[in-house]
Amino acid sequence: MFEFKTILEFTKKFGAEKQCEKFIIDKRFNGKVFCVYCNHNKVCKVADGRYKCSKCNNKFSIKVGTVFEGSKLGLNKWFMAIYFLTCSAKGISSNQLGKELGISQKSAWFMLHRLREALNGSQKKNMFGGTVEVDECYVGCSDSNKHKDKKFTSQKTAIIDLVNRETKQAKAFVVDNANKECLLPKIHGM
Repeated sequence: MFEFKTILEFTKKFGAEKQCEKFIIDKRFNGKVFCVYCNHNKVCKVADGRYKCSKCNNKFSIKVGTVFEGSKLGLNKWFMAIYFLTCSAKGISSNQLGKELGISQKSAWFMLHRLREALNGSQKKNMFGGTVEVDECYVGCSDSNKHKDKKFTSQKTAIIDLVNRETKQAKAFVVDNANKECLLPKIHGM
């Protein structure tokens, strides 16, 4: 959607709270806020910055139903956390994110936990649709590396792996054994 080359470009677009709110209203509500509970289109803004539905009388903020819900942190801090998380090759620690945003490490950990969970959820939905390859392998050491009393005992662990041909996403997990009765329920459960 956006490609920012520097943090300055990012802060020009999403540096202020109003800019972030406008972005969410444009993307989530298609420019006009409606009730998130009953989808009624007549809402008014109340003094505390939230909205109130004229039909069901519920008050809500634009954060309801998003990863930002229940957080007192501003949207500009959330957007900046998303920027740091997605631009870093190896991610970012909660300590570092807390320093960058001027918040506590606990708050930064909370933000990262929510964002990673949201990212994983979106990947899981589309991860194994289409053509998927399945293979099994056995992991364990060879007999030449074992003590005499442990040689010729089967101590290899069965692992199956799934790879989506289109997305190149992969998942591997340990199974009790690699027979059909054990594998098919796990494969169909993906």
